[in-house]
Amino acid sequence: MRIPIILEYTDTVNSVCSYWRGRGPLSELVREGHINVTQGEWNNDWAIIRSCDIAFFQRPMSKNCLNQVMRCKDLGLKIWIDLDDNNQIPPWHEVYNLWCSEYEENTFKKIMLLADVVTVTNKVLQDYYLQYTNNIKIIPNAINDHWLIFNRQSNNKIIIWRGGNHHLPDLYEYKNEIIEVMGSHPDWKLYCLGCEAKFIQNKISNYEYKGDYNIHHYFGFITQTKPSIFIVPLPYNELNKSKSNISWQEATLCGATALLPSYWNLHNYGLLYDGKESFKNQFERLISDENLRERLYKNSYDKIQKEYVLSKVNNQRLEIIKNLMK
Repeated sequence: MRIPIILEYTDTVNSVCSYWRGRGPLSELVREGHINVTQGEWNNDWAIIRSCDIAFFQRPMSKNCLNQVMRCKDLGLKIWIDLDDNNQIPPWHEVYNLWCSEYEENTFKKIMLLADVVTVTNKVLQDYYLQYTNNIKIIPNAINDHWLIFNRQSNNKIIIWRGGNHHLPDLYEYKNEIIEVMGSHPDWKLYCLGCEAKFIQNKISNYEYKGDYNIHHYFGFITQTKPSIFIVPLPYNELNKSKSNISWQEATLCGATALLPSYWNLHNYGLLYDGKESFKNQFERLISDENLRERLYKNSYDKIQKEYVLSKVNNQRLEIIKNLMK
């Protein structure tokens, strides 16, 4: 079989989403000689389209996306759509303006009907998107073990929260619990990455904002800092329920144990909470119990090595590509 050429359509090829779902994993398949990738332009460039075999679309939701999907389909390409979020994001949420301000239900239905395959990150999203098509495959996010090396379990008194501005409302929901626990442990440091949480900074002295990073520098920072705890404060809603578990994977990569919402169902891999009081109690427990952190880290490391490293997960992408080329 000749080497397939994938025409890739993303909002930004260097985005975090592209790192986990698009150009990041596809670039490793390029390096291994399985595929070639061409970056798509959002226009009717038939000459480029016809030189490719598969059109890969990341989070296509708008009329402009539909038009491009139709062009590629008309010109004989197979359509591969990748979705890593629930498309029913409430208008009040910060993410709405990023992904859904141009969303229109009938447009999205047409996009899904034109797809030869749809990939999602987890079973929650698969179940949700089955209302549009039954051709949905799960490919989990995975640590790129081609260049990232896992740290040993850490006991540094450092806690990390990471997120952009659109994650701040989630963090704000748990601010009182975080302030109370951190205030009881002045020898521990809370590092925030991605955006400042001034509503926490103004209340405790052991808070530090460490800046915003591109994905390469981010991994460099967390693996060199070697925190022992990642906190993932996420109130229950359909958007958060459908999120992938990359924060847990990143925690394990840098040697930390994660405090996670119970609805992610990572029992025995992170310490789980259900609501604000539970979050506070489990946070306190994770800080105080070194043996607990060690046990959960080991369980997480073993599971990720089996199921969530890119050298293994990319075989699922390769199988999809082979089937599309038949």
